[in-house]
Amino acid sequence: MRNRHTFHHALTLLLLIPVGMLDACSSASVSIRSIPDKAKVYAQSIGGGEAKLLGETPLSLPATQIQPTVGGSGPVWIELKREGFQDQKTLVTDPSTGDLKMEFTLKSFGGLDQPDVMNWALDELFEAQRLVRAGRRADALTKLKAIQIKVPQLSATYEIEGGIYYLDKRYREAVDSLGQALRMNPNNLEAQKLKKLIENSAVGEAPHG
Repeated sequence: MRNRHTFHHALTLLLLIPVGMLDACSSASVSIRSIPDKAKVYAQSIGGGEAKLLGETPLSLPATQIQPTVGGSGPVWIELKREGFQDQKTLVTDPSTGDLKMEFTLKSFGGLDQPDVMNWALDELFEAQRLVRAGRRADALTKLKAIQIKVPQLSATYEIEGGIYYLDKRYREAVDSLGQALRMNPNNLEAQKLKKLIENSAVGEAPHG
């Protein structure tokens, strides 16, 4: 009788283990971040096939979603692409087995260490500031976007962009731009002050100085 009870108990444990593992896998997630953000994230089966767009960074999704998206099982290539930056690619052996966090620092094609690029960026930056003072904020934003594409690591462009959004009462966009400026230059005191001012204000209302 004792042996039968022991066998039944062991069999119950064996049956419960796979269920527990399945529960853990179903609740697992994949988190992908990049500096700068807004990089497109693609997944591709190691066996080939078309790369599938998963979303943009910062990205969080269920771990069980990746392999069905690429139409296969086993290892998967994860690739990040952002205009103005070099593509980055890494191999994930089995994305469905548990929580996975990935962080990428993207490398720019154009660098401020190149004198012609630096001079161009500074000239365009001064021109954007002139446009702001002239009340042509939309034109200034267009110019800043062009700088960000060619020299995305220049934090001042995001700081000025955030200031324009603040003047236009587009506060959420202002916080996003100032946050990007601070990720690139955490010691930017002006960006810190303005971001804090907006975040401490009531949602949808103009900040009070």
